[in-house]
Amino acid sequence: LLRDNSPFLKRINSYPWINLLSWIVLGFILFLSGLGHQSILSSAVRNGLFIAIGFIFSQTLSKVYCLFIRQNESIILILIIAVTLSYIAGVLTGLILNPITFIGFRGGLGNEPLRALFAGVLNFGLVYACWSIAYLLFQIKLEDTQGIPKPEYVKRISVKDRQSIFLIDITEILYFEAYGDYIRVHTATKRYLIRERISELIHKLDPSFFFRVHRSIVINSNYLESLQSLQNGDYKLTMNNGSVVKMSRNYRSVLQQLTGE
Repeated sequence: LLRDNSPFLKRINSYPWINLLSWIVLGFILFLSGLGHQSILSSAVRNGLFIAIGFIFSQTLSKVYCLFIRQNESIILILIIAVTLSYIAGVLTGLILNPITFIGFRGGLGNEPLRALFAGVLNFGLVYACWSIAYLLFQIKLEDTQGIPKPEYVKRISVKDRQSIFLIDITEILYFEAYGDYIRVHTATKRYLIRERISELIHKLDPSFFFRVHRSIVINSNYLESLQSLQNGDYKLTMNNGSVVKMSRNYRSVLQQLTGE
């Protein structure tokens, strides 16, 4: 999760007043459009509540979108999530607004209660979807122009050798190998054990030259000397000190990054 003092979060959270103003403008437009088939009081109450609900939901949605943008998820995935959440928000908005407006101003939900209960749900969902797309475009543009602070990757790792503890520069490590609840750290001349899991360590390593090639192996591509394909689809990777590690066919997507082709 993002920390409260994150510069990215500070930029994200600096816009609530602009967001509220946009919902007020939208609510006023909907109020005017609703005068043709609603009383002034009914339209004012309905759209006034919609402003409040829309603002609250949009603030919540923005936090969710922040997390996905911060995690560098694909744009397609974020858009799918945005459309899904917008529809859910539209349904919830309808379920909150309709009982208030229909019962309060019409005395009940009428002969078709379900239809009345879900009236306007698609319109609400469309409004949230448009807001979400505009918000995402704004944040992506903000990321391009101002830049999201790059994550800090570990530069050194502490290891224990007998009774001594010392630091190894991350650039000196050829590869990491899972060993139960531990990890074997391989350098050109020695290997050490650290208590950590590969699944946790991979997020601390710079992805520009550390690649996971097997569920239990992470290599430093700067020390990769050759690759050899095997009959079962796996690969044999030879490091520049002669060490050989296995690359699983399940990680073939990494191959292009390793070869630069």
